[in-house]
Amino acid sequence: MESFRKCTQISTSRGTKNIVISDPILVKNNLIKSKISVKKSDSQKMDLRSSKINNSNYETIKKFNYSKFTVKYFIIHMKKNIERYKLIKKLEKDLNHRITIFDAVDGNKVDLENINTYDPNIKFNFNYKYKGEIGCYLSHLQLLKKINSITNQDYSIILEDDCCVIRDYVHLNILYILDQITIDFDIIFLGNINNNNGELYKNNIYFVNKDTKLWGTYAYLVNNKNINKIINSLYDIDNAIDIKFKKLIDNKELVGLVIFPQLMSHAKIESTIR
Repeated sequence: MESFRKCTQISTSRGTKNIVISDPILVKNNLIKSKISVKKSDSQKMDLRSSKINNSNYETIKKFNYSKFTVKYFIIHMKKNIERYKLIKKLEKDLNHRITIFDAVDGNKVDLENINTYDPNIKFNFNYKYKGEIGCYLSHLQLLKKINSITNQDYSIILEDDCCVIRDYVHLNILYILDQITIDFDIIFLGNINNNNGELYKNNIYFVNKDTKLWGTYAYLVNNKNINKIINSLYDIDNAIDIKFKKLIDNKELVGLVIFPQLMSHAKIESTIR
């Protein structure tokens, strides 16, 4: 059974990239018993359906406490990109979860002479190619600060409005993944353009591979307990946001993980970074 939707060719600010997607991940890499009702933090319910049943896996799933973690979704979106609003509504449907929209920073309107109006702690030393890269970076930084000021959730998921779901039951998978992790992590990439996956942590959870690029901040989860640490590490703007995260992880300033095969990818639409 083909249990995920493909969107394998993507257009990015660094060109077109083909993604090879491996076997589908569901919970514990098995299919889930039909019609399991999952308790969610917003009192909604997720209807899980599969044409195949794995009884032993069902018993494991049935015992899992799905209300153990609280997770909130945010998406970075520029209002002028009206066509992408439809993608956001589709994402909400695919995730079966409400997504809070955060107004993106328009890089073309950023006055670099007064960049500290965004935050007095910013140090700007970025030899950028496109001003959209600056807007993207500031959007993520400002959203992280917003999350820090408003949320009491355990975890936050940050999306960009050009991402798409490529697996079924993504929210359920995320909850199950979080239950497997016992280390104090900062960030989990739910997808990346380069299929970066290093040393296996457990199941489909990997440490970031230092020798492979990690492009794309279209879908990642942050540990809100450590969000101040993440914010403080981003004030020195010297690269694009995805490259910055990779550098911080490689230098052991942040603890990063990746999910592979990935849960989310870029939609096949033109990048707005350029």
